[in-house]
Amino acid sequence: MRPCLAPAPVILVPLTLRLSASGAAWPESSPSSGKSGGGSSAPAIVNLSLSATKRSPARIESELQNAATQVELRYHAPGDPAGSFRPMEHLSGLGTNPARLGVGSFGVHGDFRVEAGIDPAGAFATELEVAVVGQTSGSQRAGTGVGNRPH
Repeated sequence: MRPCLAPAPVILVPLTLRLSASGAAWPESSPSSGKSGGGSSAPAIVNLSLSATKRSPARIESELQNAATQVELRYHAPGDPAGSFRPMEHLSGLGTNPARLGVGSFGVHGDFRVEAGIDPAGAFATELEVAVVGQTSGSQRAGTGVGNRPH
């Protein structure tokens, strides 16, 4: 007579997918995966970089650390009060702005030529901010003279 073996238990794990700029999806890091920075740290933007800054669209790359959250890309237009930022409306590679992003690197293109408050004939956004929505810390700013000339 053969022994009767019970089936192995099934463990269900919630899965959140993260979308890349190309539309591909992959699992988002979770606190239990050991890749999220411990789960208790606030989300933070790091490694912000801009390329082709005198031209538009400019490449904007950054990284979200510690936890998935809503992130917003903003710019400071010439003549606006110091410290004021406008949400970017002309981004490719990001479905909406703000957008919910998972932990990890991301990159988008921003077309500053068509953003409000930017003169396409010669004015530049003076600063770019990638911010964690609803949080006063964890954002990062970069650049002066982010471009308006077409590639």
